[in-house]
Amino acid sequence: MPVNSSRNEAAIPSADRSLFNTPLFRVPALLILFSWAGIREARHLTVLGDYDIWWHLRTGAWILQNHAVPHTALFTQYLDRPWIAYSWGFEAIAASFYNLFGLQGVPILQMCLKLALVVLAFFLARGSFKNFWPAVLLSAIGQYAITDFKARPGSMSILLLGIELILLFEIRRSGKIRSLYWLPLLFIVWANLHIQFVYGLFVLGLFAVVLLLEHLGHQSGMKWSSGQAPTLPLLPVAAVAAACFITALFTPYTYHLYEVAWQYAHSTATRDYIVEMHAMDFLWPQHYVRLLLVLAAGFALGYRRSWNMFAIALLVVSAIIAFRQQRDAWFVVLVSIAVIADACSPQKPDWRKLPRGLVLEAGITAALVVTLLVGVVIRYIPSSREALLLKVGKSFPVKACDVIRANHLSPNIFNPFNWGGFLVWYMPEYPVSIDGRTDLYGDDIVIRQYGVWDGSLPTTAEPTLIHARTLLVGRRTALAAALHESPGYRLVYDDEMAAVFERTVGPDIVAPK
Repeated sequence: MPVNSSRNEAAIPSADRSLFNTPLFRVPALLILFSWAGIREARHLTVLGDYDIWWHLRTGAWILQNHAVPHTALFTQYLDRPWIAYSWGFEAIAASFYNLFGLQGVPILQMCLKLALVVLAFFLARGSFKNFWPAVLLSAIGQYAITDFKARPGSMSILLLGIELILLFEIRRSGKIRSLYWLPLLFIVWANLHIQFVYGLFVLGLFAVVLLLEHLGHQSGMKWSSGQAPTLPLLPVAAVAAACFITALFTPYTYHLYEVAWQYAHSTATRDYIVEMHAMDFLWPQHYVRLLLVLAAGFALGYRRSWNMFAIALLVVSAIIAFRQQRDAWFVVLVSIAVIADACSPQKPDWRKLPRGLVLEAGITAALVVTLLVGVVIRYIPSSREALLLKVGKSFPVKACDVIRANHLSPNIFNPFNWGGFLVWYMPEYPVSIDGRTDLYGDDIVIRQYGVWDGSLPTTAEPTLIHARTLLVGRRTALAAALHESPGYRLVYDDEMAAVFERTVGPDIVAPK
């Protein structure tokens, strides 16, 4: 795509007008970069196999219908337990996609989030015509390294933390704090979307603490960097940080969100039983890519002989958090990209002074990406609910649920952890014994449920199993084998994935071995 005028070409330095830095190469590169993840999602529909999205959809539908947020447990047998739907904003968004597009809206939401992630990574890497290919490479690596980016509330924390990093690194680099005043608004939005806004508050607090230490160091004659970095005024930064802590309370649950965050930080059940909470085991190539990103960020700081204490401290802390639990690997990926870009890339361009040809090029690229993704949705994502449920049925017991409903089995159901969220969405008239809301159930119930399923606890240890009249179990589990041997249970349905049993007589069953 040619640039409009020679005047616009003249605005670009000659060193940047090489063949590979022309629209002929830039536009296709961005088209591939921005659309690849969306195309892959449309073809494979991986989000339909996610066990958490379903209870978020059902909760969002309840919120939109009732124009309120829940305060007690919904769709579960523990109705008397208090519950804080800390992701209510995301759940309302997800339910709105579902209302607009039906079940097709779930992968469409996933595609939109994937697109937002790679665009964010590109700008975090300081993408511009002067720094185009390094930014493309960094954002592509970042997209690959954040493998568990799903249509969940956590995706909003990833995107909003990326925006915060862009603002903080640019403020520190330029010395202009005007952009800092957007942060209180960002935290109002963030606190209503996901609980990990506390990560954002931690990053901002670290920024303020480092600035305080630098001021104290300058007063005592310490030299913090080899160059003369702009000195930020301490008082406005401290005021904005305090305002962010306050505005994060502007949610329907106010300070109770911090109680949930504290509960998650001290939960042992999630670390023991949920894989994404385990430390990285380096059995996957993405784990090595994350490590290489951290090493590259450290090398970039060392090569530039940078004493940017904020970048150093943030890189160390994010690495500790990310390598401790896989769920938060995105934290160190975003920080590494920001540190590498800040240490190695040129000054961030002033987008208000870009040549007209580059503005037109950006507009054409955006139009091509949107057109391509819309075409992919039409071509690959079925509009029929039945066709999409067939895909869902590869991960969840759709047929078994249909049998339960068709036979009007008792709603006192016992179900496994990973299927609970789907049951909340697909059969809300059957309150579940457990689902993915570990904060709702607490460590004791989660540990007890897993103990019954793996045979380490007797079946009499779980009240929801004792009182269950309908049991939906994995076909090849120890509990399924025990139920087959028990005279008090009748097999109603059986397939390669699931088995449905109905209690006939007696409160007890054979304990699984």
